[in-house]
Amino acid sequence: MSDFNPSRHDVDVQINKLGNGKASGPDGICAELLRAGGRAVVDLVYPIVSRLVRAQIWPTVWKGGRMATLWKKKGDPQE
Repeated sequence: MSDFNPSRHDVDVQINKLGNGKASGPDGICAELLRAGGRAVVDLVYPIVSRLVRAQIWPTVWKGGRMATLWKKKGDPQE
């Protein structure tokens, strides 16, 4: 079992490292909104992160993503 136990400060640091202008996840919450929530968001997110780390699990829905083919204006757009 891991000795890693994230602190509220660790959660705050990671929230502040989230990139700007990235797509939100299935919950529709973007990084900018999480950062704008400040300490209140950290206080809400920390117990969830702490519980997940202690249990050593990660919800399957958080592992997913959406993929789409984008044409980069090179080659045939039909391929």
